[in-house]
Amino acid sequence: MKLYGPKHPDTIDCRHEQGLIVLMERRFDNAEVLFKEALNKMQATLGPCYLTTIACTRNLAETLFHQRKFDQAISKCQDALQCSNELCGSDHLSTLKILNLYCCLTECLAGQVIRIRDTDALEGDGKQTQLLTATAFYEGALSHIEPLFGKSSLQEVQVLSHVAKQMNKAGYFNDTEKTYKRALDIELLLAGDQAIETRRLMHDLGFVLMKLGRLEEADAILQRADKGGIPPIEQDHRDVFEISLTRAKLYYERGHTTAAEDGFLDVLEKKRQQFTGDESDKPRFDSQTSYAYWALGNIYEEQKWLEDAEIHFQRAVQNDDTASLNKHSLILRRDLARVICLRGDYTESETILRSILPKIDEVFGKTDMISATATSVLALALSRQRRNEEALQLCERKYEALRDGLGDDDETTKEIWNSCEAYRELIRRNKVAANATLELEAGIVGNANLNLGSAEDVD
Repeated sequence: MKLYGPKHPDTIDCRHEQGLIVLMERRFDNAEVLFKEALNKMQATLGPCYLTTIACTRNLAETLFHQRKFDQAISKCQDALQCSNELCGSDHLSTLKILNLYCCLTECLAGQVIRIRDTDALEGDGKQTQLLTATAFYEGALSHIEPLFGKSSLQEVQVLSHVAKQMNKAGYFNDTEKTYKRALDIELLLAGDQAIETRRLMHDLGFVLMKLGRLEEADAILQRADKGGIPPIEQDHRDVFEISLTRAKLYYERGHTTAAEDGFLDVLEKKRQQFTGDESDKPRFDSQTSYAYWALGNIYEEQKWLEDAEIHFQRAVQNDDTASLNKHSLILRRDLARVICLRGDYTESETILRSILPKIDEVFGKTDMISATATSVLALALSRQRRNEEALQLCERKYEALRDGLGDDDETTKEIWNSCEAYRELIRRNKVAANATLELEAGIVGNANLNLGSAEDVD
């Protein structure tokens, strides 16, 4: 600084380089201060559309992004994008890097606005407003992409896919379908039907059509993605398994049990072909494999093949991430416990359910159907061990939670109440049977005494 002075470009650039080092150390607050100081001096001495100034603006936007200051980050990103396009052109690496960051920021900001799952209070018009707000951020991204890359570009497909995902999360499946179709038309035009990105869009569109109940259309688009004369892509690509898995789910939803079973077995066979090496080559956690085993377990349970069902539920659990009990893990273990109970091993079923029921209540909530069904299975396991009083107490506690949370008219509340009534009736019958047994035993003893008395009289 003493040699060149505080306003010399090399001095300013040193401040920028110092900010990069601090950013790499993830000290975002300090990096923000350094980048802002450098950027102010660069804009004053070099101007906004200078390569170093653009790089500093982008790095400041990235720093703000890491601090979740999305509004500020997007503003800086837009400034950098405009200048980079004017100075370097739309196909320059600098412009493409900034555009990529802008799309990431847009997705994060839209996701922050429209977390429907985390904001259950949003209903009706409120949810629609949030969706429109989120979509507006993506439209902003499109407004920058179209001048740079044209109206039909792979970058536009990327943004449209993000829009569709947000709509799908919000439950607006008709809008999701239209957006996916728009993205798919561009992808087919640019990349053709052999590209993995094209088939991924087909899969996502098929999944949305399933949700809309248009199963024939869903099957057609999924067949096109999975087979349909398309040359085979990498057989170990995750999307290959996802497409096959979704088709099997579709058959299962339509009640085509045999086709669904064949589909899930096909997924497992593809997985076995993928991991034919050492045991160490196999992934510790594979949600696709776990789901296929779980679905087969349900199919076999419906057909009363309980031993096969238990084997597949066990394999689903083994292929699941045992380090953390998330929603999927808890459902797997609940279903395994149910089949074990139906097969007659009530003690083992009770052990599994007691280990997961507190976590189920925590993760799903005490009034959720998953919690209610787990409670019902545990009560059944207790009842089969002649512990009807414990079963009744368990159901009564669950009924109180459901009544307070959902009301007496809720179907789940009614089902648990019916279970309570059934266990009360069992307890009453057992008491009647026990009293009858006591009366019978008393009668036997009385008769024996009479007989003894008669013998003494004869003597």
